[in-house]
Amino acid sequence: AKVTSETEIIMYVSKGSEKIEVPNVEGDKVTSAEKELVDAGLVLEKTIYEYDDEVAKDKVVSQSITPGKKVDKGTKITIVVSKGEKPEEQVSVPNLSGLTLQGAKALLESKGLLLVDGGEEYSEEAIGKVSRWEPVGTSVPKGTKITVWISKGLDEATDIPVGDGEV
Repeated sequence: AKVTSETEIIMYVSKGSEKIEVPNVEGDKVTSAEKELVDAGLVLEKTIYEYDDEVAKDKVVSQSITPGKKVDKGTKITIVVSKGEKPEEQVSVPNLSGLTLQGAKALLESKGLLLVDGGEEYSEEAIGKVSRWEPVGTSVPKGTKITVWISKGLDEATDIPVGDGEV
């Protein structure tokens, strides 16, 4: 078909791809947030879980596109969801046997624990060495105070060796 000066030509001008407004899902439960984003025409690229002391577990902390922004339908979005408060890091209380007070302090500090000097006591341990500590053999939160006692040797008044009974 030939076009003449009498031929009617109809042109359609595109407005571009369909634009959608990004919904605000911050603070929403993860399940409803994901559904709302998909229903709005966005593609949920990633859901990242992180500890957050201020946002409740399973609630959206942030989103990769500012709420209210106009974007192309099918745009990818990522949300960050709270895993709740970060649990305290636990460390094992180490064996302090045979250490001096300074050695015990250095070892405890290397584990993130604090030494409390319980003083001296009579014990079978060598003089100047750790005789006992509390708590023993457990896992505790970093920053826990561990009380340590130092041996001042045997109590000569009560620990006299007993003879064979002959006079």
